[in-house]
Amino acid sequence: MIEAVTVDPFATPEVQDRRRSEPRILCDREISLIPCAAAAAAAAAVNGAAPADGNTNNNSGSADGAAAAPAAPRPMKARLTDCSLHGLGMMLPERLEAGQQVLVKVEMNRLPMMLMYTVRYCVPMKANEFRAGLRFSGYVASKFRGEMRTVLGVMTGM
Repeated sequence: MIEAVTVDPFATPEVQDRRRSEPRILCDREISLIPCAAAAAAAAAVNGAAPADGNTNNNSGSADGAAAAPAAPRPMKARLTDCSLHGLGMMLPERLEAGQQVLVKVEMNRLPMMLMYTVRYCVPMKANEFRAGLRFSGYVASKFRGEMRTVLGVMTGM
């Protein structure tokens, strides 16, 4: 009797995807992110820092002395599809530029934490849907300095 043997050529280390520097964990959840130009203002507000121009008197210099309101950060909802210790894969409703930084909001022990990520790529998938890969850049507006494994657990729900 001849037995059929199924060999998976992709199961060997020689043909693994070499783009991945870390193993990915699949997930499916909504997250909130803020593209950075607006993200810098949000982080400063959370930390109580002065605006980048150093003006703390809320006077815009207009003739009537009215303060100019800074542009409010516009959070964007994204669908987190996979993550690793230092990266996120997600689906977005609009394009982000490679190299752009974003703030990702997560909750750890019921406390909000902001993480800075840099967009590695963002490609269109269909109308109003973009696949993006982001790389961890650092912590923002948080006293948390634990291990990234803890953050990964929060992201994946594990």
